[in-house]
Amino acid sequence: FLKYIYIKFLFFLKKKNNIFFILQNKFDLKKFENIVGKDKTILIPSSGIDLTKFRFKKKHLKIVVLPSRILYDKGVEEFVNAAIILKKKYNDWSFKIIGTDDYDNPSAIPKSKILEWVNKGFIIWEEYKSNPKFIYQEASIVCLPSHREGFSKVILEAGAASLPIVASNIPGCKEGIINGKTGLLFKLKNSTDLSKKIEILIKNRNLRKKMGIKANDFIKKNYEINKINKKIISVYKEILNEKKKININSA
Repeated sequence: FLKYIYIKFLFFLKKKNNIFFILQNKFDLKKFENIVGKDKTILIPSSGIDLTKFRFKKKHLKIVVLPSRILYDKGVEEFVNAAIILKKKYNDWSFKIIGTDDYDNPSAIPKSKILEWVNKGFIIWEEYKSNPKFIYQEASIVCLPSHREGFSKVILEAGAASLPIVASNIPGCKEGIINGKTGLLFKLKNSTDLSKKIEILIKNRNLRKKMGIKANDFIKKNYEINKINKKIISVYKEILNEKKKININSA
């Protein structure tokens, strides 16, 4: 019922001359093109990333980090299952989740379950931190087993921090990764495949370093915040028929 109402609302909006839809990946773009038409949709991949916030010294400890709210939809359970598999072979590695437990979300994992995983030594859990330094400074690998993304901010942050990432092979994740060069993609909801991809990076320190460097170059070239801002502002300028120069930084 809600989906029906939502689509009806989109049909109403598409009739307005000054309303357009910005989508962040080609999958969503195609879906919206079918509903509101190609002339009303615009593709701008990601919201961009400020690389200056990630200029801190990395420690590269034996830590795989998942920055995420504690939701089933974010693939947290798959991450924990992969950690259980890998801890049997690499007990000196830690698997850390940094994020809030979200009770208002229907996909929320009960706190009792999280604490059970922690008490059994499968994972380390820390509350969300707004400063990226305290999320990525110690890690050597970033993981995002999400089931659905618009365009993952975590992938942008991992690249900005020069860290390789293992992520689900889904829209919203794969656009930010060159598979095999800046990170690794794994089969959606497949903990075994996830553990295999993480293990490739655990076993190869040089590969982690090379991927991290290439990831930083890729994110800087394609998703740096000012480049994305210019694209977004150009859309508004076109809508408003604004001719005067806009200060990108202040915007």
